[in-house]
Amino acid sequence: MYLTTDVGCCTYYTGESSADAKVEADSSDHTEHSRDDKPRPYLCTVCDKRFITKQSLKVHRRRHTRENWYSCTQCGKRFSSHGGLCKHMNIHTGKYKCTECGRCFHSSQHLADHRRSHSGERPFQCTVCGKRFKKSYYVVCHGRIHSGEKPYKCHVCCKAFTNSGSLYVHMQVHTQRDTTGEKFYSCNECRKHFSYQRYLNEHMNIHTGKYKCTECGRCCQSSYILAVHMRSHSGERPFQCTVCGKRFITLRNVVRHSRIHSGEKPYKCHVCDKAFHLRESLDVHVKMHLQVHTALGTTGESLYSCSECQKHFPAQSYLNQHMNIHSGKYKCMECGKCCKSGADLIRHRRCHSGEKPFLCIVCHKRFTSAQQLVVHSRIHTGEKPYKCHVCDKSFTDNSRLMCHIRSVHKNI
Repeated sequence: MYLTTDVGCCTYYTGESSADAKVEADSSDHTEHSRDDKPRPYLCTVCDKRFITKQSLKVHRRRHTRENWYSCTQCGKRFSSHGGLCKHMNIHTGKYKCTECGRCFHSSQHLADHRRSHSGERPFQCTVCGKRFKKSYYVVCHGRIHSGEKPYKCHVCCKAFTNSGSLYVHMQVHTQRDTTGEKFYSCNECRKHFSYQRYLNEHMNIHTGKYKCTECGRCCQSSYILAVHMRSHSGERPFQCTVCGKRFITLRNVVRHSRIHSGEKPYKCHVCDKAFHLRESLDVHVKMHLQVHTALGTTGESLYSCSECQKHFPAQSYLNQHMNIHSGKYKCMECGKCCKSGADLIRHRRCHSGEKPFLCIVCHKRFTSAQQLVVHSRIHTGEKPYKCHVCDKSFTDNSRLMCHIRSVHKNI
């Protein structure tokens, strides 16, 4: 048996035997916890975490040995304590439900924290720079930027981080693949791979149609994602930017949007070093490098090529989707057209049915896909995110940019 180490609310394999997980209590070593002054004499010999009581250590130890875990009958998630399972069940029962957006939480405290995303309240302030936060924990993590403290250390490569979330993301480098280079859990329907069983369980809901949109037929992996998706039909936007007042469907979109105001650009192109606010913008930009080379007839570097038609793609995932066209996996029964994904096939079928489920809230024009609505909305906002690298002219969508490059800059 192999052990798992807890990072935040998730676990990962450490590769150590459960026989090595010992319970020790050193009465002479009362290491103090960073958040209080209580002595913690009980030491976990696997991850060096300390506890106040022997029972707390015993519960924690199950995360390493995976013994006597408690499983949720609704979604299959597993917990090292019965209390953890009981809290989790509050999400399914809707005990702590946000009246603004319908999202459910496992405790009243988490619901209170979430409500601040709607109200814009930020009651916690950094004493060094004055920046304000929704949660006290965020102030603690932020304070480490000023102090340089990095208390979360990777046991594999010793790299240190300011918070457990960053450590968890980093651990995917070490744990998401086994010795053969493959991820642990595979979907029998579409061959996608997942590093955790619970991710596969959620993914399977898409194939079973457990959470299916009654408006457009799209299948989602959870009730929450379905609720978020339904806002694209209703036009509901419960989250607001506190700087400019713009409203969004999800809190994540507000966070991404806020980078426009802060100037943060964490995603950098490896070809030209240009930086972007969003990962999607970087993906589109990298793809543009390949398309520009194709349009100009030059030999641009591409990582993944189709053996059937010689098209080039910037990532393996794009090539995998493209291959579905050649294999006929998603084929329209009406006209025989092959699509790259199930979602694309659903959108294509609307050409035959005439269905247009996506409505512009400004001019009330309807569209067959959410992407068409996004592109159309730029007419109202004036946004032109696709810029020509030669003359800096901007366009509302990528196809117009490529047409411009082929017609205007072909001889460059």
